[in-house]
Amino acid sequence: MELLAEKAYVAIKQAILSCTIAPGEVINEKAFAHQLGTSKTPIRHAINKLAADGLVEVFPRQGTIVRHISIRDIKNVYLVRELTEPGTSALAAARATEADILRLEQLDDRLIATGADSIDLEQHAAFHVAVAEITRVPQLITIIAGIHDQLRWFLAAQAADHGPKPRKRNHRRLLNAIREHDAEQARAITAETIAMSRDWMLQSMIKYGDD
Repeated sequence: MELLAEKAYVAIKQAILSCTIAPGEVINEKAFAHQLGTSKTPIRHAINKLAADGLVEVFPRQGTIVRHISIRDIKNVYLVRELTEPGTSALAAARATEADILRLEQLDDRLIATGADSIDLEQHAAFHVAVAEITRVPQLITIIAGIHDQLRWFLAAQAADHGPKPRKRNHRRLLNAIREHDAEQARAITAETIAMSRDWMLQSMIKYGDD
């Protein structure tokens, strides 16, 4: 049962994060059960977990609906980023091994090699989670992974609504600071990048009529 519920959780979560199921749409539990070859019970376990993640709302006798994204949601996510990621980058710079740096280089190379003008949201999130993993602090890794799931969802939803897509960028400045074990530079670069990303996102949300 646990394996089936986890499989359902991953499948439905991916559909939400990619906006295959858009904010405001109802999740078709029967269709997912058929797709995954299971009963509705694992699907409902997955739904409960997604509700705890803040991705869906469950309405008795009405079904499960993907949450709408508000400006408050955006501000809260960026507040958590501001409180956690600069320190995470600084700790990663202090603890990074040669193997860690090689992995970051490979992830950034993949991001650059996508060829598209807009950012690859999944690769972008993977880089930031990899930075957190260098800290060897499980709690930080969980927080950063969750925050970047939310951020990927926000950006995908905005693109699906014909809003602007974030331009592709690499992480070379942060990567260089981590390579040089310069904790304060890594902290400063991360804080600057988060502030720029937050301002772009909020301006885009307001321009395209989200509230």
